[in-house]
Amino acid sequence: MLEYYSYEKLTFLIYEHFSTFGVIFSFAFGACIGSFLNVCIWRLPRGENLSYPSSHCPNCNYSIPSYENIPILAWLWLRGKCKNCRIGISPRYVIIETITALIFVFITWQAQNIRLPIEQLLALYFLASAFICIILIDIEHLIIPAKITLSGYVTAGALCLLLPHAIILPSDHSLFNLKGDLNCLTQRFSDLADSPRLLAFSYSIFGFIAGYAILWSVVELGKALFGKQKFQFKDEIKITLTKEGAQSEGDELLPWEDIFDRETDTLEIKVNSGNWNIKNENGELLKQNLQVNHKGFELADDKTYSLEDINSIEIMTNEFILPREAMGRGDTKMLAMIGALLGPSGALFTLMIATFLGCLIAGTAMLFGLLKKGKQIPFGPYLAIAGFAWMLYWPQLTRVYYKILDYLVNIMATLL
Repeated sequence: MLEYYSYEKLTFLIYEHFSTFGVIFSFAFGACIGSFLNVCIWRLPRGENLSYPSSHCPNCNYSIPSYENIPILAWLWLRGKCKNCRIGISPRYVIIETITALIFVFITWQAQNIRLPIEQLLALYFLASAFICIILIDIEHLIIPAKITLSGYVTAGALCLLLPHAIILPSDHSLFNLKGDLNCLTQRFSDLADSPRLLAFSYSIFGFIAGYAILWSVVELGKALFGKQKFQFKDEIKITLTKEGAQSEGDELLPWEDIFDRETDTLEIKVNSGNWNIKNENGELLKQNLQVNHKGFELADDKTYSLEDINSIEIMTNEFILPREAMGRGDTKMLAMIGALLGPSGALFTLMIATFLGCLIAGTAMLFGLLKKGKQIPFGPYLAIAGFAWMLYWPQLTRVYYKILDYLVNIMATLL
């Protein structure tokens, strides 16, 4: 096993003598990963298999052979068209491949600048790939697929056991003292310093718990304080309920699974008038407060119906209350994944900066009328951007934090 004193020397040699190869390799590797991310971005939110069927044209189902599937080059060679039907292929594919390749090059360059252990590139490459997927999926579908975060937990565990320095720094690394969370762990449990794998695993678990617990607390507190949103209107509007979901006049259909995130969630509608068609029977609605949950609802005849029983219910109302979450549970799992790979400090910084970015951008958009009040905003992209910042610039950010802390301590000492 390689001793710590020679570890930085080996890393230095790899970066120094293979820097050109490293750039070429990281670009090519990033482009290949970007090609796979295109598959993930399309198939994961639709619940499709990632390996089957193989790559094919969505227009004519032409099975694309491997030589026509070379990242970036194949799209340019075919001039952005399917070889079989000549229908245009979205430039999004080559854009994602190119962006991923450039990000991988930048990660390699930054890792070389601060002499990170070569194994840490694996963790950073994985996180960058996950962030790209999450940004594009969350913006379009408002979900963070559990398969992405679950793969993050598995990757973190595997790296801890096989390549522990992908998660932690060797104790003799020049930046080790800047890792306050890692320092705290080794000082409190001195035996961990003798076992890199055990230390990496403990550090990863610590980060996972920190990331999950903090955001879980925010979600639960937000649900308790802002778990319901009341809508009132001067003029009556029509709400239509079907077995698929609820739709208010002028808005898109909101699926039941999006409305009832928890078993305790209830949709409350103040009924002025209306009519229903349930199990092919018709009737009229009288004035009442209709309460709908994931199990179903009761009408004025005291009969209980399930959501699947609904053919159509049309309601005229001036007021309804919609259950809502302060934040999606996918965001909680995502921050736990970040903590597992970047440690507790990485999780805390990511949440802090993501919250600031979210408030700044959403507030600005609302100020200029680009965002309506009450509209759901994906938080995953903000977590991803903040995570990118930490994984690339954590030494600089840590030094800034220490300088600010020293400055505040000096001010307090002067005042006292």
